[in-house]
Amino acid sequence: MAFAVFVGLAFVGAALAGLFLVDGNVEGLPKLFLMLVMATGIALIVVAFGGRGVVKLNSAAFAGATATMFAILAFGNWMLERDQSSKRHSFAAGQISGIDWDRFAPLLKFGDYAPSYLDRTSDEFRFVSFETNMTRAEATLLLSPRDGSETPSIRIPVACFRPYLDGSEEIDWEFDAIRRLILDKRDDRKAIGGEAMADGVAPCRTKINASAAVFSGDPFGLEARAQPLLPLNTAERDKALAELSSDDAEVRRTARDFLASGSPQDVPAFLAYVHAHPVNNYRLKLGVAVALTEMLRRDKGLRDDIAKAMTSADKALLVDFIGQGDRTLRIYATEFLFDLADAEAAGVALQRAAAANDEEALFSWLFSAQDGWARMTADQRAALNPTLAQLRAITRNAPKTAALLDRFK
Repeated sequence: MAFAVFVGLAFVGAALAGLFLVDGNVEGLPKLFLMLVMATGIALIVVAFGGRGVVKLNSAAFAGATATMFAILAFGNWMLERDQSSKRHSFAAGQISGIDWDRFAPLLKFGDYAPSYLDRTSDEFRFVSFETNMTRAEATLLLSPRDGSETPSIRIPVACFRPYLDGSEEIDWEFDAIRRLILDKRDDRKAIGGEAMADGVAPCRTKINASAAVFSGDPFGLEARAQPLLPLNTAERDKALAELSSDDAEVRRTARDFLASGSPQDVPAFLAYVHAHPVNNYRLKLGVAVALTEMLRRDKGLRDDIAKAMTSADKALLVDFIGQGDRTLRIYATEFLFDLADAEAAGVALQRAAAANDEEALFSWLFSAQDGWARMTADQRAALNPTLAQLRAITRNAPKTAALLDRFK
């Protein structure tokens, strides 16, 4: 009996040493083997104290005790790992780059909870967001100016954080100070949040969850595959265009979402409706600008088809949105034209910039024209040389705008 107890204790000690002393992170088959060794040791001790020595050891009793102990240990280990896993993966961690530390003191908030911390060594704003605090639809990135001026409030849908709760990777976003947008660097710099998310527009699209697809009746994720874009139903499209001017914010949001799901073939009808309603049409212009911007956020590959569908008057209309004084409309129009990267629209934007009285509008026109300029022919660029010379004279005392203008060479 004493020998059996000694051997059992040796087995248990060896297993514990392997699990905790040699490597505290033993997983897989080695862990199962050590658990089996421990179960064998415990079984030896139990059987020995049951009145049987090694010589008279009943093999059936020993095997049964070993199996029972192994099952108990395995079940306990599974419960422990499940509990630890749920705790370990209940938060999303990440960083936001591009914030000017000299100008702003950033703070990310989920309601009253602020999960962020600063990492000045890398000039990145880092944060840890716990799922238990994600009780609202949006988080807010507050950028408190160090000069005491108005604090910009950047809205980020909480849905954008949830795909990272499994701990598989960190969030990697960037703050675009010009457009005041949050860009997802892991997803082609797609805008997933911003200051001007009109009436709660949430551009974020979450990752496909394989298990969710199985339980939803789509085990192969077929619904996630790209589908050809078809034109919207004419009657429904016209109804949505009319609803962009509704007094009800939810009606306007639903109409924008519907129009944004359309195709490049629908764009002429959107803009024709704006042309046909030139009076008291701020909501209409904003709704169309948001819908067009969302189209290109969803798929930037649509830009050439959209540009071909637009007339010169359509492009000039969108360019003029930038100069109409409303910041929200300006931001959406600037983003759309920047992503459109159309040479003709860029030329109009540069001409508007040269005649601008508003410095912010001038900067936005230049910003929107960058990629369109890159796609111009040599003759198109040469025709704009007088305009660029005029702009250089205007921006001589505006270093930030002059630096942007230097890209037009």
